[in-house]
Amino acid sequence: MFDHADGYGVFWAFWWLIFPIMFFAMGALRMVLRHRRHRDTLEVMKAYAAQGKDPAEVAKLLGLGGASSAPGADWNGFGHDMWAHRAGWRVWRRWSPYWQWSRFITLVCISGGFYLASRYVDTYGLTRAFTLVAIVTGILAVATGARALMASLFAPPADRHDG
Repeated sequence: MFDHADGYGVFWAFWWLIFPIMFFAMGALRMVLRHRRHRDTLEVMKAYAAQGKDPAEVAKLLGLGGASSAPGADWNGFGHDMWAHRAGWRVWRRWSPYWQWSRFITLVCISGGFYLASRYVDTYGLTRAFTLVAIVTGILAVATGARALMASLFAPPADRHDG
């Protein structure tokens, strides 16, 4: 399948697999660490419950209860309310003006990089491919810029609680 006579090994044919493998490895590590954190938190709460202390007070000590720093979050750290908080925080973070402008700047930089690559690379017919990628990322940058502008102009107040 691969002719190794040209001096390139199998690694050079599949070098791009490093990125998805690392993505999956980091995701697995994140899940393991999150599991350990939740397990340790549960052990602490069990120890306090064995001493006869109120779980709500223990949750406040552990930072699980009370008012959260995320806009739209109103949860007590137990049951479905906890997942509503996490989902609310992710939605707010995803659509906040800060993250929209961050995406816009990133796409502008990527588009500019591919444009420069299309101007200075004349080997293997990559000029047209780089130009196409620059155009597509430029269009995405314009759309993201418009969304960032709308998110900045019509951002909900940070103290609004719509859970």
